[in-house]
Amino acid sequence: MLILLLVAYALPDRYSVFPEGLAGPAKATLATVAILALVLSGFPAFARYQRAIAIGLAALASAVAAIYFVTIFGRIAAGGSTLQGGPLLEAAITVWIMLVLTFSLWYWLLDSGSDFMFPQSESDRFANWKPTYVDYLALSFNTSTAFSPTDVLPASPRAKLMMMLQAAMSLATVALAAARAVNVLG
Repeated sequence: MLILLLVAYALPDRYSVFPEGLAGPAKATLATVAILALVLSGFPAFARYQRAIAIGLAALASAVAAIYFVTIFGRIAAGGSTLQGGPLLEAAITVWIMLVLTFSLWYWLLDSGSDFMFPQSESDRFANWKPTYVDYLALSFNTSTAFSPTDVLPASPRAKLMMMLQAAMSLATVALAAARAVNVLG
């Protein structure tokens, strides 16, 4: 979650969803709220709310990533001579990374043990194996780069729909934003 905040903070202000001059304070406020929630979830008094806090933070991260995704495509559609290739390419890369991290959080938080079929769980070599966050991060990265499942298969309709959404958003980010940025650079 902290890495996701740092990535979101790195998005160029000109592609921020906040009005000019408010991007820095708004990003700082969102980061403060998220860090405070993460810290509070570590206290024993909040232990029973830890999952709810994690889902709330994942929802916040998803909203931020989706807003940036839509904002960048709105700016591309508006066109104009003010589009600069470097910052646009940086924004596209930032949004792509945000999507990978956000979907990995959702996969990790929502997997009930039957949503994804990991090859390790079928092997005698990995007795009592359970997926960790890194496994879901790899699943998310592979979905964003291959636009399809690689070694982990979605087993539930929810998992299939989430992976389809991620692949579509990743493909759009790579194909449209990166192509437009390269075109502006050229």
